[in-house]
Amino acid sequence: MEEKKSLNFFERIYYSIFKFDKYDRFIDEKIGIATRYILALVLLTTLLVCTIEVFDFIKIYSRGRDYVLQNQLPEFKYEEGKLNFSKHVENYDEKTKYYFYANTDELTKEQSNEIINKTGDYKYALILLKDKVVFSLKGVSTEYDLSRYADVVNLKSMNNQDLINLLNGLSPVKVFAMILSVETITVFIAQIIATFLNILFLFLSAMIICRIINLALENHSIYNISCYSITLSTVLTVLYNIFYFTTNIEIKNMDTVYLVIAFIYLIASLFIIKQEVSKQKIEIKKKVNSVNIEKGKTVEELEKEKEQAKEETKKKEEKDKKEDSKEKDSDLSSKKVPNNGEPDGSEI
Repeated sequence: MEEKKSLNFFERIYYSIFKFDKYDRFIDEKIGIATRYILALVLLTTLLVCTIEVFDFIKIYSRGRDYVLQNQLPEFKYEEGKLNFSKHVENYDEKTKYYFYANTDELTKEQSNEIINKTGDYKYALILLKDKVVFSLKGVSTEYDLSRYADVVNLKSMNNQDLINLLNGLSPVKVFAMILSVETITVFIAQIIATFLNILFLFLSAMIICRIINLALENHSIYNISCYSITLSTVLTVLYNIFYFTTNIEIKNMDTVYLVIAFIYLIASLFIIKQEVSKQKIEIKKKVNSVNIEKGKTVEELEKEKEQAKEETKKKEEKDKKEDSKEKDSDLSSKKVPNNGEPDGSEI
């Protein structure tokens, strides 16, 4: 059997994706190892996705910042997490390909979505609503809740001049770091919840499959396999996000694809483990056979000898019973009085 060595994080990713026939090396690990692996994997993928998203945000932010600093922004006030503009504003700069829209009236969800959908017609777009800011790059929109980010910079109220002063003091690097930290924490928590719900689904499915294929595995082993089975799906999600941000092409039912891929890995690994267990049993039987052969007898011959020994023992027991029965009869006959107690002349 292959000697198992401890794997580092990236080796685990490699084994999980390209060597799912080696999943049997994970079944004896502690639950904590698989859990730490999943947490690290989700954190890494979250950082990658958020970094790509924030880089796109910085592109739009830089153009929006120039727009504001050129004093084209109408009078507004920000108080208690709400924006209030003096008038509606809609403008498009042909030179920078930048679309700007501001409307702080009370809008329904349908009206807000209709306004946000306008961004698909422009390369860069900034939309200011009463309680949110929407940035768009090539039709890919990202919404930011005003009150959440205002709390980060400890912002209670603001007007035009305050905004200009703030933007002058904020370099793109500072904005990048601030947005990345907030986004990473938010997305990481959401991804952890979603990932462990998927692992729970895989775990329950694996228990059913193990019963069907008659594979005896401990619960912690099934949990470990479920964790590693989800690796490729998680990596593909990152690649999809990169693809989506660069091409704006959406793949429908990506969540379903995520689970299907993980489920395929789960089933394949369980069946391979089942085969490995069967091979180990065969190897053990071969070793037993080889030991018996070294003694000069095959397993079949030993079985025949056992049967013959049983037969001989049975015959011996029957013979002993017959002999015991004869001895008992002899004892009884010797105790009988001749001629029923009448004298036969032998006493004279």
